[in-house]
Amino acid sequence: MSWHEKASVTGLSIGDIVLSYDITQDTIVEAEIIDSVEEFYSDGKETFDISTGDYGINLTIFHIIPYYRDGELIEDNSGTVQVGDSLILIDEDELSISRETVTSITEGVTDNQVVYHPKSSNGYYFVNRILLHD
Repeated sequence: MSWHEKASVTGLSIGDIVLSYDITQDTIVEAEIIDSVEEFYSDGKETFDISTGDYGINLTIFHIIPYYRDGELIEDNSGTVQVGDSLILIDEDELSISRETVTSITEGVTDNQVVYHPKSSNGYYFVNRILLHD
């Protein structure tokens, strides 16, 4: 069992500590939530349901995601991710990092949804085990 608790992105508050990732050092770190969760009410904006088979996440075009393509690290909006790219995932029980291949992407649009974007002290946080950049 891990030493930390899972939390919903919608339940994060300023000052909360979350698991994060230092891309330059290739290590898991702690980061503090430094800004309140922003809520964007988006109507008709592009969404991307990105799956690695075992894990998935539904993101809007506004979400920035780090991923690897042909061995090169890319940090861009979720609409640039392609099947075959590799996402950075955490195993929060083992505190280890892996790269998992994107197996499917389903495009959609928002329908007056609330979109959450926490801001962390180092710019990264995990949602559904998948690393995102704020």
